[in-house]
Amino acid sequence: MRNSGLLVLAGSLIAAAPASAPIAKPIHRAAFRRLVSVDPLFLTASNGLAWVNIYGGFRIVLPRGERVVGATSPGSLPITLLTNRRRCLLVSTNNVDGRLASLTINDSSCPPQPVATAPGEIPGRRFVGEAWGYRAWVDERAGTTLLTKSRGATAQSVATVQMRTVGISALDSPDSPSSNVTLVGSTKKGDLLMLLAIRY
Repeated sequence: MRNSGLLVLAGSLIAAAPASAPIAKPIHRAAFRRLVSVDPLFLTASNGLAWVNIYGGFRIVLPRGERVVGATSPGSLPITLLTNRRRCLLVSTNNVDGRLASLTINDSSCPPQPVATAPGEIPGRRFVGEAWGYRAWVDERAGTTLLTKSRGATAQSVATVQMRTVGISALDSPDSPSSNVTLVGSTKKGDLLMLLAIRY
């Protein structure tokens, strides 16, 4: 049975959701900034023009015992989350004047899950996936994710994120050397969805 979804606007719930429906709780950007450490070498690689901006973040609250175990998308958003109960949730956003205004979650059919093939290895880290040259590598022991960006035959460290990522999606801008990157993962406090704007 499909639910009607939940709309989150400016940090306030404006529509009630069934007890079994997922809840998206916006998190203040300052809290997310504490989870992201940008590599200083990445910022200086493009004559000081590179930057990483966190423009949105949500805590995904699911029924007891259910958690997000994967995510897939052909671009940055919308993105489909896969839970350990084999349920799929389509997450889409509404931007107003270039800013993230709302997020909607609905039950969805499950698309084919891509098989992550590691392009090499990083000692102590597990490869999660790749999108538009961005790669996510998880350190299970530390509970962190290394985000890298391919530059020709090499990969450069972009940032370290304090969460265990289970899915990554991205989309490059056709007009500038920039990308939108979506990371889905978990911390001790629960499942998270993080939206990054990156200029390289």
